[in-house]
Amino acid sequence: MKIFIGGLSFDTTDETLRNYFAKYGDIADSVVICESGSRKPRGFGFVTYKDVTSVKNCLAGIPHQIDGKTVEVKHAVPRESNELAAPHERRSKKIFIGGLGASTTETEIRQYFNQFGKILNIDLKKDRDTNVLRGFGFVVFEAEDSVDKVLTAR
Repeated sequence: MKIFIGGLSFDTTDETLRNYFAKYGDIADSVVICESGSRKPRGFGFVTYKDVTSVKNCLAGIPHQIDGKTVEVKHAVPRESNELAAPHERRSKKIFIGGLGASTTETEIRQYFNQFGKILNIDLKKDRDTNVLRGFGFVVFEAEDSVDKVLTAR
């Protein structure tokens, strides 16, 4: 019963995340994902609720705004169980890409991901004030099968 929260402010902390989402139900765990070396926030996190009703309540409350930013909230699907997930949970034309360097270009992303299928859109997230890449983004493919190919690539 885990949800993904994307587009977080770099000021959002584990505590802020927990306090905000606690209004939807009892939380088992919450975390803002940070870079391993610098411990700098990467702009996304996860909240795990103790029961499914809390997840439904949370998703019904969309849009969510934390620390002045509207964030993306959706079901989190564990990587290792993706093949076992119900089709409506795993079939998507959109993938999240993280860990990008500040100098990563849309052209580089397109060159790499073109091998998996036709790309409709690349959305690299940048800081509003500095216009510097925030280290993550999204690739939208024409076909769901392209996402399956990405997930099974080694």
